[in-house]
Amino acid sequence: MVFESSQAENIVPLYFIQEFYVDKNKLISFPAEIVDHVNRILQDQNQLTHPFDYLKAEIEIKEDQKKWKVFDFETESFLEIWTDILRNINDYKVEELKYSQQMANAFTDSMEKGESVLSEFKRWKQENPNPIENLAQKLNPILNLFHLNLKTTFDFQSIEDLKFIKIQSLSGTEIPYQAWSTGTKQFILTLTPLFQLKTEDTIILVDEPERSLYPDIQTEIIDYYTQLAPQAQFFFATHSPLIASCFEPWEIVELKFNEQGMVYQEQYYEGERHVDNYFLDPRYLRWDSRKEKAMKPEVKL
Repeated sequence: MVFESSQAENIVPLYFIQEFYVDKNKLISFPAEIVDHVNRILQDQNQLTHPFDYLKAEIEIKEDQKKWKVFDFETESFLEIWTDILRNINDYKVEELKYSQQMANAFTDSMEKGESVLSEFKRWKQENPNPIENLAQKLNPILNLFHLNLKTTFDFQSIEDLKFIKIQSLSGTEIPYQAWSTGTKQFILTLTPLFQLKTEDTIILVDEPERSLYPDIQTEIIDYYTQLAPQAQFFFATHSPLIASCFEPWEIVELKFNEQGMVYQEQYYEGERHVDNYFLDPRYLRWDSRKEKAMKPEVKL
């Protein structure tokens, strides 16, 4: 159901939203075309090989940048959103680069100065965990299914090394963005924001999470989403029975066309809506289950 903004304000008073969502994000929306949107950015920017070449470096980020409340990854402010999301990662990279330069200069002067800066750098590393390593702990379990993992070290060969995360093969070979599969792009572009953003009491919309993913990964991807944002309310729109099989029947709204071409909700239950009177259970709609398993046996009370 879609409401005009004036109707929505009558249902939920604007002052309530403003007070309740202080320091919280209201909405995070991932369109099915998120990868296509990135490709359009590439075309608009003379087809450079990596869309995140256009993220601002740390020194370019304005301190008065507005606080985001709604993150819509289909809007033209896509790259501005990513700049904000990756701020702590970029800040860490810049600080580590500063220490690298200081150590190089110090060791040029004397071994004693170099050792002093090195000791200070080690102390800083202990007090400031690498945010990329924290992100890798969340993304690597699914990246490993593609024989990939997140690159946690920084090369600092150019300013571009400060601008986005990178992936590599399990043997350590860096994979350039143009060689990422569509499925890899899809879940990195959607899972990373959930780890980086505040998601408490946030509504998260994910359209077609199954896009370009293998069947076995489709059956696991929902758990990855919900584990990254355990206090958020998710809404998934899908055409995949494998995605549907991740949910209990009372969590699903199935929409179909009737003979007049109007959309209606298919009901999985008879009579009143209760958790124990569903005659169809989507959790059996898997590629490794027999078709007849989809129908639960009738329960005699």
